[in-house]
Amino acid sequence: MVEPRRPEHVLIGPVGAGKTTLGSRLAERLGLPHVQLDSIANEYYRAAPDFDAPTYNSLMAKSFVAAYRYWEPSLAYAVERVVADHHDCVFDLGAGHTSFLDRQLHARVATALSPFESVVLLLPSRDTARSVSILRERCQQRGHEWIHEDVDFIEYWVTDDQNRRLAKRVLYSEDCDPDALVEQLLAGDPNTALT
Repeated sequence: MVEPRRPEHVLIGPVGAGKTTLGSRLAERLGLPHVQLDSIANEYYRAAPDFDAPTYNSLMAKSFVAAYRYWEPSLAYAVERVVADHHDCVFDLGAGHTSFLDRQLHARVATALSPFESVVLLLPSRDTARSVSILRERCQQRGHEWIHEDVDFIEYWVTDDQNRRLAKRVLYSEDCDPDALVEQLLAGDPNTALT
């Protein structure tokens, strides 16, 4: 049986890349709801199989990375559920929903996003080091370093290939306002396509 294609736009990328701003502008432009997974994900996490809040809290008291690793299957579950529950919208998936420390979880999200024709990776710059630097500065301004124990999450989210494997296109936000990015996305700018 051929899997039906889905026309909704799905925005992915590291923390601080501008997914929520772009998602909001794109949804407004299209007259569609903006589904920001980070803002509704707690209900999915609570419903996720094998997730136990006291266990998570106990791990978090000892190690952010251990707690995060325990939580990651719930992040994948949230993606599976949100795309099943919502249609005719613009999706905006938080950084941890598409790039995992446990790389085996990538296959689940790849399957969930495979019907979508428009999965767009948003990064600040074509230059990887510059993207990391820009995102680090943005996160520091918000009071979060995203460096825990031996894991630099920002660098991992930018340099790991999981997001690029999911994306059909890449948009670079540096020197481009959100409305211009919306127009690039909707115009199908060939410069943003993955090769």
